[in-house]
Amino acid sequence: MSLDPIKPIGGFIENTIRPLLHEFKWFFNECDEQGIPLTEENIKRIVNYVAKAHMRTVIIQCVQAIFISLIVCTTFLVLAS
Repeated sequence: MSLDPIKPIGGFIENTIRPLLHEFKWFFNECDEQGIPLTEENIKRIVNYVAKAHMRTVIIQCVQAIFISLIVCTTFLVLAS
């Protein structure tokens, strides 16, 4: 039984690229409605801000996961002894 090599690519496009393009369209429409010019410098500033916000979110989620894991492990150790 062989898998069709095109199906994963189609799934990636359908589930990742298409929603991303939809979000970009919404973003550009919002910038246009607000009167924000889409210059190279503005786009760089926006991308920098979004990247920093994403990194903060990832770091917070990582610390949260570690903290919850420590609580679960400590609870297990206390109950096991």
